[in-house]
Amino acid sequence: MLVEVQVAPDDLRRGRLGRAQLAEAEAAYRAHGLVTLHNAFDPAFIRRLEVAYAARFGGCSEDELARLGSRVGDERWMLSLPFEDPFDGPELYAPALLMPLLHRLLGDAVVLSSYCAVTSFPGAGPQHLHLDHPLLFPEDEQASLHLPPYATTVVIPLLDLDEKNGGTMVWPGSHRATPSFWKRVTRGTPLRLPAGSAFLMDYRLLHRGEANPGHLPRPVLYLVYARPWFRDAYNFRDHPPVRLSPEARARIPEAHQGLFAAALSAPSGCSAE
Repeated sequence: MLVEVQVAPDDLRRGRLGRAQLAEAEAAYRAHGLVTLHNAFDPAFIRRLEVAYAARFGGCSEDELARLGSRVGDERWMLSLPFEDPFDGPELYAPALLMPLLHRLLGDAVVLSSYCAVTSFPGAGPQHLHLDHPLLFPEDEQASLHLPPYATTVVIPLLDLDEKNGGTMVWPGSHRATPSFWKRVTRGTPLRLPAGSAFLMDYRLLHRGEANPGHLPRPVLYLVYARPWFRDAYNFRDHPPVRLSPEARARIPEAHQGLFAAALSAPSGCSAE
């Protein structure tokens, strides 16, 4: 089941979900492993991000893409976001509308575990079915699957996810499913979301990127928030999960230093440009 929360324009302006909607979003996430929020971001802000992303990465060669990130499928790359305008503001990495939900799911000491984008280039085929991280305790699948959330991906499309561009296929409830289920899954649920929407996805949820049949790259921001003890050593062998130069570190407001605790405590080689 896919639960879609409609954010009212007044709530977007205030940067706060109503109490009932916040409870609805939390319950949906815990039950199904994901929840979508329509109108979670100002479309003009998303457009700024899309233009800046295209300017930064649109002309990159494959060698440059490999230096900045890693291949995650056919014509599909995961790239660390540059911590520069417009990607260096709290309206993106600490959105007031979403932080109360993230605190409910991951605790008050939540950290930004990784700060990336995944781009599917034109002609990309469908991605393989996967989780974003192996089970924490593969020797005890049931324990791993019934733990509270430990990491959540906030996915922010920079273009509409529709029939023309493709999107993400998800399997609601699969964050509680054992690997035997993975081998016999049928067709999942395609997410069709306009730019300005977002969805939150448990790190244990089965999903895959769909093919990109369009003529434009399909970038989606992947912001992973986690409990403070979690470190993703699986996805970030070749590039840093958060790309912070010393100058960028100095620009993080004091109110958000805790969110970057993992990145700020990492050796400079693990988080710097």
